[in-house]
Amino acid sequence: MQERGERLSDSRAAAGDRWLYGAARLLEGKGALAGLVLAYPVRDVATQAALERVKAELHKPALLLSVDAGQTKWPDLARFARSLGAEG
Repeated sequence: MQERGERLSDSRAAAGDRWLYGAARLLEGKGALAGLVLAYPVRDVATQAALERVKAELHKPALLLSVDAGQTKWPDLARFARSLGAEG
């Protein structure tokens, strides 16, 4: 992951961003994977910003999903799954 993370071209990226990017690129390389869900706590703007930088450099579709305590409905996730061809 560290090696892949070094390929993140965003000059604002911190070391943690590079680890996130490396992990996402590792997963992205799996052929059976149609897309990625990048989840972050709803009020965590630092993690959201890092994941936005990571998403910008991915090749496969990715959804940034904010998660709030007690949340039980995920309409964005359902739409994303349908866009990738999931049924239901």
